[in-house]
Amino acid sequence: MTVRRAWTPSGISRFRLWNRMTQVNFAKAVGVSRQTINMWEQGKKSVSMDHLSKLDSLAGESEYPERFK
Repeated sequence: MTVRRAWTPSGISRFRLWNRMTQVNFAKAVGVSRQTINMWEQGKKSVSMDHLSKLDSLAGESEYPERFK
């Protein structure tokens, strides 16, 4: 499993909002709870390697601009 980018709390939030997803929808896409997304975005909880890989996969599937990564 390779993680391609560093996901910061604000980067997670920007990516979610750019994709026009609620925390609930984003949580379902990543496979975690809404509360976990909230804690990631606030920097209160670290993202596991498995979930970092999932975030990378989602970012690769979207047209998320490189300048926001």
